[in-house]
Amino acid sequence: MYITFQIISNSFQTVNTPANISINLNSGSNVQLQWYINGQTTTTSSNSGNGTRQLQQSLTVNPTGQVTISVNASNSVSSAVASKTVYNYYRINGFLFTTSPSTLSSDCIVTVKLASDAQLPQGPLTINVFYGDGQSGILNISSTEPTLLTGRNFSHRYSTLGTHVVSVKVTSSVETKTYNMNSHVYDPISTVQVSVLNDINSHIHL
Repeated sequence: MYITFQIISNSFQTVNTPANISINLNSGSNVQLQWYINGQTTTTSSNSGNGTRQLQQSLTVNPTGQVTISVNASNSVSSAVASKTVYNYYRINGFLFTTSPSTLSSDCIVTVKLASDAQLPQGPLTINVFYGDGQSGILNISSTEPTLLTGRNFSHRYSTLGTHVVSVKVTSSVETKTYNMNSHVYDPISTVQVSVLNDINSHIHL
């Protein structure tokens, strides 16, 4: 009986986390499975069943970015190969944030940047900045975009004085993280007047 099958897996995997792979075997008995990652042999397994069935395999995927997982299924009379492309990304890490003090007539600047030692790639990212007053900003960007290392700025003008809690939500293909910080809006000092009062008593002599 000929072997027919397909690989089922989440298209996005996390570095240092085993990838759980499912295989739907539609036919074939006494099947030997040889697994490859980017063409390199990783592990072998076997199944003595027959007919339609689903098999599970856990693989450690070390390469990052786009990765091809392949398996060769064979028995004494036939063989077949199936492949699936997945994307192996690091969890969200290495983000740094700053906010600048502002006034009602000057913008607050929220700077989002990646530290130089951040683990990459983290894949495509969506960065949402919530300013704490009902307003927000959004940026879609690759984690390997060079400007993230120097910092990307979000500008916002507040309409009320005081301290506002800014939340930055970073979403990747494998997880979401939220970071909170304070933004301070001050009433600026416009002018300062100094007056010198004469001491009348200093002019009285007994």
